[in-house]
Amino acid sequence: MIARHLKSCRELFFSPGKFFEKKSKEDWSEDPFGFLGINVLIFAFFATLLVFVNQYLPMGALLVEGIDGAKFIFILPVIIVLAFSFFALTFLVAAGCILVATVAIFYATGAIMDFLLKSSGESYFDMIKDSFYSSAVILFALIPVIILYFVKRGLFTFSHFMLGYYIVYGLLLLFLYGLLNSAASRLYPSAKAKIWIVATIPIFMFAITGVVFGLKVLPKVAVLIV
Repeated sequence: MIARHLKSCRELFFSPGKFFEKKSKEDWSEDPFGFLGINVLIFAFFATLLVFVNQYLPMGALLVEGIDGAKFIFILPVIIVLAFSFFALTFLVAAGCILVATVAIFYATGAIMDFLLKSSGESYFDMIKDSFYSSAVILFALIPVIILYFVKRGLFTFSHFMLGYYIVYGLLLLFLYGLLNSAASRLYPSAKAKIWIVATIPIFMFAITGVVFGLKVLPKVAVLIV
């Protein structure tokens, strides 16, 4: 399933017009929502894995330090169950929060695009659907997550992480701009002259949010992880 999903993402990034046209017959609340959900699950899994490796494992190693031999073998099943429980709980909380935020963000993006392009209403849910498909860009955010792992290992500094964050976020917005343009061009052919301008509005909002998040929130959160 993941391999098929990643193949779809590759087609979306490299042939968005063809991808959106092929998916135009899908119910906006089923396949597109599932597509968005898989993107969130992939990102949440690797983010949870980072927290597990960078935080939970060192904490667990500290707790069992000095325990060896038969005692360690005796408590090993308990350790495995606890480790799985912490991982699962963190994954569920992360996936739930990210899913709610992602659905809200991309639904609003599609709605804003439709409103500004003054649709008659016929293309509203089609724009929402294509916006949900465009959520694949969040997979680019895995790159800063990977960088955080190497920051923990001392191979990169936190400054490298922040630089990577801004570069990747810029590329993410660039891809999203292209996807929104492609989707809107198919759905609103009579408004092609202003689509490229309208698409900059949600991108500008994302850019401001990303910069504020990077300056105010991310340093505090990342320090807790590394």
